[in-house]
Amino acid sequence: MIGSKELQFVSNYANKVPYPGDDYQKNAILEFKKAFELYQKYFMGKQFSITMSDLSELNFEILPMNVSHMFGINSMMKNHYVIKNELLNAGLDNETISSYKFLKFIVDNLDDIVKIDKENGNIFLNYFRIKIKCSIFNKLSNFNEFNFGCINFDRNIYKYVNDEEFYSNATKLLFVSSDEAVCPYFIVGLKKNQLINSIDEETEEKESKINVENNIVETLFASSEPRKIFKLQRVTLPTSILIVDKNEYKETKASDEDMLHLRDLYAKDLLEYGSYLDVSAHYFAHVKDAKSKVLQR
Repeated sequence: MIGSKELQFVSNYANKVPYPGDDYQKNAILEFKKAFELYQKYFMGKQFSITMSDLSELNFEILPMNVSHMFGINSMMKNHYVIKNELLNAGLDNETISSYKFLKFIVDNLDDIVKIDKENGNIFLNYFRIKIKCSIFNKLSNFNEFNFGCINFDRNIYKYVNDEEFYSNATKLLFVSSDEAVCPYFIVGLKKNQLINSIDEETEEKESKINVENNIVETLFASSEPRKIFKLQRVTLPTSILIVDKNEYKETKASDEDMLHLRDLYAKDLLEYGSYLDVSAHYFAHVKDAKSKVLQR
């Protein structure tokens, strides 16, 4: 279970948080390894197009260059002389290595990196950040399940409600139930991907591209105050998920029962938080049909 103190440590540098103990550290590493495997299997090179309950489409991808940050790894640690020497021994240059290739280096040499971190006073890895961010990613898994919703996030509404600025530039917040008492939802923030330098996952070469249609993952977080995030915001639910890459074109549509379950899963909290659930007449009809079937059984 996640504690409130853990959440406070997430945004700090590794050398500013206490060592959480060997058991916690091992659990964090397990979550990290699982997240990296999930990314490679289900997300790398794939684009997602999700049709929402208001009939809008949400397109996004997770670029290799963003994965290190998503998983709570500070890529700047590659510039420390201790890590720099490890890279040199592996024939790698800290000045030219991409963030994704550096992440792969950490995964491939994880036992050594953890040992080096401990020998140097735990200044490289914030295990609180790694565990929580990777747990969020693992909970969302591969988007093959209809278990999540989307806040169409308006920063102006957030500021009006809470009298403070929201720290992220995300305009879409995907949320999923966390089964945690302190932070009931895990959230993934997406923002528009307009002009970026991406890293080709096969060649590691930089390439510039403009894609105004797709969103990219900017942040993963767990809030102990979900009401602040949800209040007065417009929420939509998925009705179909399309996954596309060079080898696959797979579309999964929510059944009437899926739609009813998803609505019932979040309806109570959304009402309590003062959110607006935006569904089309088409979506409402499917939910109504599913409810009729349940009553007839």
